[in-house]
Amino acid sequence: MNTGKASDLVRKYYAAYEANDRKVVEALLSDDFRFTSPYDDHIDRAAYFKKCWPNSENIRAFRIDTLFDNGSEAMVHYELEQKAGDRFQNTEHFRFDGNKIKDIEVFFGSLPKGGSSAQPRARSGDESNKKYLCLVYQQDGKLDALSERELDTLVAELVDWVDELEKSGRHIYSAGLQSVRSATTLRKRNGQLSMTDGPFTETKEHLGGFTLLSARDLNEAIQLASRLPAARIGSVEVRPLLESTADLNDPIDRKIAAALRRNHRDAMQPRDLGITHASAHV
Repeated sequence: MNTGKASDLVRKYYAAYEANDRKVVEALLSDDFRFTSPYDDHIDRAAYFKKCWPNSENIRAFRIDTLFDNGSEAMVHYELEQKAGDRFQNTEHFRFDGNKIKDIEVFFGSLPKGGSSAQPRARSGDESNKKYLCLVYQQDGKLDALSERELDTLVAELVDWVDELEKSGRHIYSAGLQSVRSATTLRKRNGQLSMTDGPFTETKEHLGGFTLLSARDLNEAIQLASRLPAARIGSVEVRPLLESTADLNDPIDRKIAAALRRNHRDAMQPRDLGITHASAHV
């Protein structure tokens, strides 16, 4: 393929996403097409259309910043604007087989300078960070003993803590849980399902809520979690998410990760919380 022709295919590919024209994309991709991103390990053509194509409905426009090709490969850096108004940048590497796109590899970027005034969210930009779950355990009777004013103060401080995580791009998701008295515990043994009202075990502390956040490492995650006001009347457990590609120390974690890779599954990845790419293009 001549230099320049590859660039034309790339531009046609992005234009088809803007127009939500699947037939054009189908014609552009080779039968043995493979797609790779931090969340997709060489998925095939069928998986690509099943997983990525629905996101075309969210796309308003691509604005290509840099595009160069040598005839058989192309590298492009672009800004994508979503219909909701959010914008971010990606870099993608294309390989070609004749007049077909054979392979796309995605490298997630970040919000452009001078673009959206919102801070880049950890879940959609900074993939060098790891994800940690902060589990908040409450001691029996502690919350009940708080006065209305004390409870309002605690909740206000919690909201402020989440807001600070949002501003720093570290917050992914937070939720509180209803009282442990609303829990139902399920067990399945020898094909028989049993249900028991209440928690799995009788303890003095029960899970009351959680926050999923992004941090450079465990030390930063602990530092962020230490500011959680709920730690004053209970405890906060900080645990990294199990990712199949991570460098794992615990033998059981390595065993589970290997099983996930054998079954072509990522670890418990919060995919629906804002993952981005032009073709995983949220």
